[in-house]
Amino acid sequence: MWGALGVFEKLDVGLNFPVSLATQVENLNSSLEQNTSSVGDIRLLAKYRFHEWGAAQVFFDLPSGNTNDFFGEGNPVGGVKVIGEKLLGPDESHEVG
Repeated sequence: MWGALGVFEKLDVGLNFPVSLATQVENLNSSLEQNTSSVGDIRLLAKYRFHEWGAAQVFFDLPSGNTNDFFGEGNPVGGVKVIGEKLLGPDESHEVG
């Protein structure tokens, strides 16, 4: 499940809540396979658009997932992404016609 909301013109906040309804995994603590449903690490994020072609995104993962199912890190994780955008090909918005 994923959701995002534009708080201001240049600022978005979001929440990522990964859910696996049916996964077949082999538990690391035993040799048995099991069918299970799992919840992954919850991700909180904020994206700020600093230019028409660029943005920065900060994210923070909460250790809510099951590490035995490979669906979680087990520790808080965070980081920053820089996002760039470039239109390739003809720019139709500048055509005269």
